[in-house]
Amino acid sequence: MKLHSNRMYIGKNDKGRKIRQWLILYFSLFVFLSTVGILIFLIQRDRNNQEDTMSVVAKQEEAVPDIQAASANTVSTLDREETRTALVEKANDLADGHDIDGAIQLIKNTVGYEKYNDCKDMISRLEKEKGRLVPADVLQIPHIFFHPLIYDTDLAFKNNKDSSSVESLNTAMTTVDEFNEILNQLYKNKYVLVSIHDAAEVITMKNGKKKLKNGKIMLPPGMKPIIISQDDVSYYEKWNGKGIANRIVMDKNGKPTCEVDLADGSTITGDYDLAPLLERFIEKHPDFSYRGARAILAVTGREGVWGYRTSKYLPGEDSDSKINSEKEFDINSAECKKAIAVSQGLRNAGYDLASHSFVHEGLGRCSMHLIKYDTKRWEKEVESIIGESDIMIYPKGEDIEHGEDGYKYVNSNQRFQKLSEAGFLFFCNVDGNNAAWTMMENKYYRQARVALDGNVMYYQKNKLKQFYGLKVSKIWDKNRPKKPPLTTY
Repeated sequence: MKLHSNRMYIGKNDKGRKIRQWLILYFSLFVFLSTVGILIFLIQRDRNNQEDTMSVVAKQEEAVPDIQAASANTVSTLDREETRTALVEKANDLADGHDIDGAIQLIKNTVGYEKYNDCKDMISRLEKEKGRLVPADVLQIPHIFFHPLIYDTDLAFKNNKDSSSVESLNTAMTTVDEFNEILNQLYKNKYVLVSIHDAAEVITMKNGKKKLKNGKIMLPPGMKPIIISQDDVSYYEKWNGKGIANRIVMDKNGKPTCEVDLADGSTITGDYDLAPLLERFIEKHPDFSYRGARAILAVTGREGVWGYRTSKYLPGEDSDSKINSEKEFDINSAECKKAIAVSQGLRNAGYDLASHSFVHEGLGRCSMHLIKYDTKRWEKEVESIIGESDIMIYPKGEDIEHGEDGYKYVNSNQRFQKLSEAGFLFFCNVDGNNAAWTMMENKYYRQARVALDGNVMYYQKNKLKQFYGLKVSKIWDKNRPKKPPLTTY
């Protein structure tokens, strides 16, 4: 019995021991798993923090070049003589173009310029020169104009079998050699090319409407402003093969040049019209251009712009619904894309782009129906290519006011009202009776232009000498026919 009793006693003790062992095991496992969980949590948190830190560092590293670039613009490098020389030369370039304010600011905006005598001396010279400048009378600025130039007089005259074409070209055109000599004489006579937007400043009011106020043109004593424009820079097909360029293109430097299509099918590129010739002249004489001013280039839409056949007009279609060339216009066409690129290039080079109307009919005596039709097609088919323009170069030189309102534009003038609604502020007619004529109100800047073509040079040479000091005997191209038909403007 004892033995049995002992067995029973021993069995109970062993069972209790096993229970305690299992409890210890479970507890240990719980502690282990908890510890592992805590460690995993801590490791993941550290990893996230590390990634966040690395992200911040990466962003800071990305910002370093920008910070360094910004610092480079603010930290002076003028301790190097060649840097100061380049700065002074750039200021001189601006001053040569009559932008003395810009030249002064260029130096003053360079950190540390005060420590160097050459920079301070340059500012002193510029400020002294600025003190000498005198304001030009913006209401007495001459405005001369041209049509596309004749680069080959043999093609235009000698070998041209169309007698009416010869007469037309001899009357209304100017040759490349004549244009170059005109520029030389204007420069010698101290004329400076200005933009029409220098003469009158456009102010945009809070309501979005625009008005004009007198511009401010400051020139050295003795120098005189002049505006130059060119009509019909659309290069009509009737001039093909007549010694006139076919189109404007931009060269590798972003400057305008011209292409000519030859009879053998080849194309040549060069300075065959006003824009590239003007560029070459200004490169040689930067002081001929006031603050980067260039000429006004005016286009119609009846055969496209700049020599690209982007649109067309068929005679009479403004009043005949059966004729409709408007539907053929495609702003996404290859010709339009080329013309858009040229337009932007011309604007970048400093040229003012203007309307010469769409149809090229005189706007002074035509019907209001035609003016509305013309304006509609101009906005759709030309303005969409060249961009907005506030300059109207009247087709055929014909003004829309003939004295009935005291030679002023008034709101009751429906023609003026329509053109004004279309965004035009500058209006230029043709009148060779005065060297300069301007009328200005807050809604318009109206100016007369004088042609420098075969007709005017031949029959009004004395006026040109009186007006601008031009000596036609040195300008006249000896390859012209002797006498152009008499035409009055």
